[in-house]
Amino acid sequence: MRILFCTPDPTEGGVSTSSERLIQSLEGRGHEVTHLHPEAHRFPDEPDRGRRWRIARSSLPVWTDHVLEAIDARSIEVVVGFYGWGPAQAAVAAGSLRGVPTVVALRGNDLDRDFLDPSRHGLVRWAIERADAVCTVSEEMACKVKRWCGREAIAVGNGVDTNRFRPVSGESFRAEHGLQGPVYGMFGELKPKRGVETLSQVAALGWTPLIVGKIRPSVSHLIPPEAVVVDWMEPDSLPEAYAACDVVGQPSLHDGLPNVVLEAMACARVVVARPVAGMLDVIRDGENGLFATSDNLAEVLERARNCDLGPAAREGVPTLEAEATAWERVLETIPSLRGRN
Repeated sequence: MRILFCTPDPTEGGVSTSSERLIQSLEGRGHEVTHLHPEAHRFPDEPDRGRRWRIARSSLPVWTDHVLEAIDARSIEVVVGFYGWGPAQAAVAAGSLRGVPTVVALRGNDLDRDFLDPSRHGLVRWAIERADAVCTVSEEMACKVKRWCGREAIAVGNGVDTNRFRPVSGESFRAEHGLQGPVYGMFGELKPKRGVETLSQVAALGWTPLIVGKIRPSVSHLIPPEAVVVDWMEPDSLPEAYAACDVVGQPSLHDGLPNVVLEAMACARVVVARPVAGMLDVIRDGENGLFATSDNLAEVLERARNCDLGPAAREGVPTLEAEATAWERVLETIPSLRGRN
């Protein structure tokens, strides 16, 4: 099948990581995928029309023109807008003009934030209602789409490369960064919705907070002085960082299905998460991970130190193969595409 993926700039956040991983999986199954996305430093008159159809950051009308051009040049059979704001509008607008089926893939902020933003609500809702299929990254998000738009959506969770993310020793990482005692790690980009205030809480309980990734200025004041901060790491180095943690925390107030949760589970780590969004789909409390709130965090962390849920976490984590199969089923829900993949 010839598929066009429209995504945000690949340098921005987990959405780009998820979309690139999925593209590679679908290509591995024989699909011909073109990836159209903006780049911060590309000039408007210099698009790159390769497998990656790189364009300059621009307005939605210009973005839509690029999608139309890609549909015509590559004889595209389906267009996927991989994020509810921006890519979704360009994908649905261009696809409908060419009579090509469209899929809107909702990820997190596009529903929890953009849908409720008056300046963006109309376009996000328009894309959801006009697409041939809508998929979300969690069952919770699919429920929101149904309640807010009256539209059925299919939940398709992320997958993880269990060959890359696997159990290893974390002793050298602990020694290199001077990590002492029980370690509570948070990975990725720390921002307001991530529940960053939890780091001070765990520090007060005698745990060493470890941050691997990026801290947004808006939450920098919430980082306790005891925290050990490590910049972004290459994916192949992350398993040692996960292994250095006694617990990987994801105390998000809102979320999709974070890559870091799946990576930690694949590395056989205990994930302690707030019971929201995609965490409810992959974590079974007390079996392959633990749920906690601010009120019972101390009790849950003590429980985490006295149980070994790592093997069960790795055994049940969603794989790349499962993710690709689920996406092919999404395409099968579109009548004009049945039987083509």
